Amino acid sequence: MTPAETLTAALRERNLICNRNAITSAFDAANDPNGANAEWVTNHVHNDTLLTREEFLLLEKLEQSGQLESLLRHPDLETTRVFTEDEIAAATKVLQADTETLRKRTEILRTQQDITRRARNEEQGARREQGKEIEALRSRFGRERQRLAIAADDLEHEITTRLSALKEQAQAEKRQTFQAVTSKLKNDDRRLATAEGLAADLESSHDDGLLLQRAGELAATLAQLASEEIYTRLDRIYLESLSEPGSIDKPTEEEISLLEQDLESLYPEIEVLAQMAARQQYEQPIVRELQRGREEMTQSMEEKLDLVCVSRVPTGHY
Repeated sequence: MTPAETLTAALRERNLICNRNAITSAFDAANDPNGANAEWVTNHVHNDTLLTREEFLLLEKLEQSGQLESLLRHPDLETTRVFTEDEIAAATKVLQADTETLRKRTEILRTQQDITRRARNEEQGARREQGKEIEALRSRFGRERQRLAIAADDLEHEITTRLSALKEQAQAEKRQTFQAVTSKLKNDDRRLATAEGLAADLESSHDDGLLLQRAGELAATLAQLASEEIYTRLDRIYLESLSEPGSIDKPTEEEISLLEQDLESLYPEIEVLAQMAARQQYEQPIVRELQRGREEMTQSMEEKLDLVCVSRVPTGHY
């Protein structure tokens, strides 16, 4: 809208009589070479500087009713002064600066809004892509689950078949094992019986050793008793010969001393002879008898061991 049209519209809106041609000619290049009239209209003829139609109508009614004069003569009205053109221009500049600031802020907010809108769109796009990926994963998961279910059924069938075969094989091996174990137990019974005989023979061999030790102890005791008996008899004979009252030829002191020496030298030989006699008469026959029995027992043990070795059966996997 041109400055002439702006001024004409403002006057008509307020029911003011105007000459359109005069207004248009006032803004011609001949009448307004510097554009001052157009600048004045631009700076002053707008809603911020003019009364609105309602305000103009209200002012007109006040003027027609005479109340405007009373209001103008009111004492409080003197405190209100009219703004000068410079103050209006300064205020206009401040308003324009504020307007520019608001415009810049509006641009910033609009830019932020665009950024937010783009971010929201990108987020929505990412969510859509994520939804598509989730849907693809669900579809793939469904196919994989179906494949696993089929594989599980096949595996179950295969395991059932194998278990049936293994069960039949286990039954057959169980029968074979039972037969083999029964045969082995019988052989073990025979070997245990033979082993019991061997154990009895070993126990008897141990008893033979105890008997041989006991025979040696008894022979030593017998030899000691026999030697003590001989010692006692010699002492008694010697004492009787010395104390016999009817003896004519009594031995002299020298003869008695010699006789005592002979007896003392004879005492150790008596003990040795008694031990030899006891061993030859009692211990050696027992030893010979035990050796003969041990030889017979050894031969019997060898025969039984041969029987055990023959009766053993080789062990295998049942």
